[in-house]
Amino acid sequence: MKQILLWIALLMGVSNALTLEKVKAELCENSIPKDSLELSLEVSMQSDAIPTSQTMKILHVQKGADKIYSEMKTPLVETRTIIHHQKMKTVDLKTKQVKISNYTGELLETQKYALFNPLDSGKWQEPQKITDDIYQIRGDSAVVFYNAKKKRFEKLETQNAESSSQMEFVYDANDQLKRVTIKILAAGIETALNIEILSLRNSKEFPDKLFDI
Repeated sequence: MKQILLWIALLMGVSNALTLEKVKAELCENSIPKDSLELSLEVSMQSDAIPTSQTMKILHVQKGADKIYSEMKTPLVETRTIIHHQKMKTVDLKTKQVKISNYTGELLETQKYALFNPLDSGKWQEPQKITDDIYQIRGDSAVVFYNAKKKRFEKLETQNAESSSQMEFVYDANDQLKRVTIKILAAGIETALNIEILSLRNSKEFPDKLFDI
């Protein structure tokens, strides 16, 4: 009887084990679809290489497979990009110059913030439990720390011959992502990025007329 109970316990442990595919599925379930996203950010950067901090504001909206509205504002450059079907409209918000061209699928700068999920690319090992709730998932040159209870990333660390970085995810009392902090060391130069999430929601309320070209 004891042997049967032991086998049952072992089988239950295997069935409840956290797998890489389960993590990916949980992240997908708990995130807004990439083609239905409205994201507003403020990014500040401090680096040993520059005398003063730099600030950038980003708005990225995607509504369906072929509608993107993107704004990026820095002290030097302010641009708006609108994609609708196979057309792309780029506006220099300072000079008011407008350019309309064919869109061939190139990745916009703002999409690098909206599409972030390290598990979407590269090779990753199966999760390894390090505390009751936290698992680490190792890749070729990175390790992700995943909270299995709250189904979210906590930290990402990367290291190679040229650089190392540490990214931490900060959440509010409602478990909504509010801030991402990044520290990078490369060629002896330290750089710190602070990404404030001003808004993160479904784009269904974003006006369709703003996608007109």
